[in-house]
Amino acid sequence: GVGSLTRLTAGTELEKPMLGFARELYQDAATRVGWEQRKDDGELEVLLRSLVLAEAGLSGVEEVVRTARSLWNDHVRGKKLIPADIRSAVYLAVAHHGGEQEFEEMLALYRRTVLQEEQSRLQRGLVSFRGKKLISRAISFTFSKEVRGQDTALVAVSMVATNPEAIPPLWKYIQAHWKQITPAQASSAIGYWGHLVEHLVSTMTDPSELRQAIAFLKKNIWKGGERSIQQGAEAAQANTAWKKRILKD
Repeated sequence: GVGSLTRLTAGTELEKPMLGFARELYQDAATRVGWEQRKDDGELEVLLRSLVLAEAGLSGVEEVVRTARSLWNDHVRGKKLIPADIRSAVYLAVAHHGGEQEFEEMLALYRRTVLQEEQSRLQRGLVSFRGKKLISRAISFTFSKEVRGQDTALVAVSMVATNPEAIPPLWKYIQAHWKQITPAQASSAIGYWGHLVEHLVSTMTDPSELRQAIAFLKKNIWKGGERSIQQGAEAAQANTAWKKRILKD
């Protein structure tokens, strides 16, 4: 989708034009779906609203970010709770365009939260903060005991999906701590570790970086890992070809 393309073009000369296109597209869509649930909304409409508002927030649609911040401030101060169906979108917008204060507020709320579904929403928010310091804290949080072991890889996948700036330091951290992280993660019956590796590799559109990553992974192979590496490499090659073609045009 458009959100994936904006993240794929991050760091290139196409980043600003693509973000501008995404903002225009999602601004119109966000206006149509609105923030409040309607009486005749079915499950698809509720899901669509959450997805549209989330992408609009990540893309930086000003009205959406402003509304998300207002809802967040009321929520975190106990004035008015955010409806559950739009919390993920609010958390992502606040995090992606927030700073240390919002990070501390979100982390404190996470630590007070008992419900697993709400913890998952807050985890996705916490790994969406940008800036070197907050990304480092988010990575440390992801692999800490504050996140259940079976959720670690899934939280990291969310970071890859929503936060292009975090991908290089995340990959660097995983390589540095591979022997400590991989045994438990790779043996999980859920299988998110392979999914994470595939996602990480698929973002590597620099041929040299891709070769180095594949060499590292093959040297440190885990059971069933060959398929994840292969699929990630194929996606990376397709993404690389697309970027070359678009940049050339």
